[in-house]
Amino acid sequence: MTDFEKHEPLSRARYNQMQGKLDTSAAADDEAGMRLVAVRLDAQLKLEEFLVRFREAEHAWVRVWAPIFLAVAVSAIVSLLTVLANRK
Repeated sequence: MTDFEKHEPLSRARYNQMQGKLDTSAAADDEAGMRLVAVRLDAQLKLEEFLVRFREAEHAWVRVWAPIFLAVAVSAIVSLLTVLANRK
């Protein structure tokens, strides 16, 4: 399993880890620790956005070609049903 495939299962662990650090820094009134958590969270959100955009780009052909193939398939099925209905 690559790091890319492990990303989603490990996401909850990263969330819990960051929340724990944030709680610890807030309880200790550690401003530097809170800033570090904020910077790490910002970087994590940018990585998440990158992964979402990567998946959108990877599957862009579905958005382009699926409506065309779906329309052809539906019209073929309707035509076939119409022909079969008129035979009787």
